[in-house]
Amino acid sequence: MKSIAQTIGVAVFGVLINMQIAARTAKGTSSGAEVKQEDINNLLSPEKVHLLPQQLWNDLKHVLGDSLHILFIVMAVISVIGVFSVLGLRNQAPEVKEE
Repeated sequence: MKSIAQTIGVAVFGVLINMQIAARTAKGTSSGAEVKQEDINNLLSPEKVHLLPQQLWNDLKHVLGDSLHILFIVMAVISVIGVFSVLGLRNQAPEVKEE
């Protein structure tokens, strides 16, 4: 059960970060450069990051950082909800009733 929950969590968080990156690059970067999927792939690849122009690399680095920031906020909110939900649980084992 734990593995299924982790798999679902990774998938949901992956969708969230991809949506954030797509939304932030839909109209290009702050410098006006058009962003293609290949540019994002190059940013995430240590072997290909040098292929990006310096200004585009700088803009995409900020896009990725901002997207991760949103993801961490969502994860923190989920963690706080989890802590408060655990506080409502019993603090001791249930007693066994004798018949």
